[in-house]
Amino acid sequence: MVQRLLSARDQGQSRTALLASWAVIFVQFVLFLLIGILLFVYYGDQGLTPPAQRDRIYPAFVWNNLPPGVSGMIIAAILAAAMANLSAALNSLASTTVVDFLHVRGSGTEEKKSISAARIATIVWGVILLGIAIGAAQVSKSVLDTGLKIASVPFGALLGVFLLGVLTKKPGQNAAIAGWDSGCWPTILLNS
Repeated sequence: MVQRLLSARDQGQSRTALLASWAVIFVQFVLFLLIGILLFVYYGDQGLTPPAQRDRIYPAFVWNNLPPGVSGMIIAAILAAAMANLSAALNSLASTTVVDFLHVRGSGTEEKKSISAARIATIVWGVILLGIAIGAAQVSKSVLDTGLKIASVPFGALLGVFLLGVLTKKPGQNAAIAGWDSGCWPTILLNS
């Protein structure tokens, strides 16, 4: 979403990009819910026992009930989508770390420093995300539940920063950090 907004030429194009992404996301969620309903009906009509972990119903159905070529392509598509999302997340985190926190910018020799810093930041963020994933797998049995819990932390913090920008006239960096903390820590404490 940030990439769409940053690549827009003006505020009108940003607005159009946001509205278009909302429409696509709506269609995507309708499709996901439809697949879930169809799988629920299929397992009920066939008298089959679904997997113990409910978030494995779709991959188990694909693997066990579709022809080998089709099931392989669907599993490959799922893995490709996961890798694309992870790649975008790592790229965004590394870019933010290098540009906003380390303040490495420029050209020539500075560009080499920024590329090296971005590579290191990507590895560091990859290790951090791997640790979060391993910890989340130990805490929760459901991927959906874990994903919503993890997403609630930055979304709560984002709400804090948004309210700061809307409710005050001149928010600075320290105020934004305070807004982040006011949204982040209560969310973490409520989800623990």
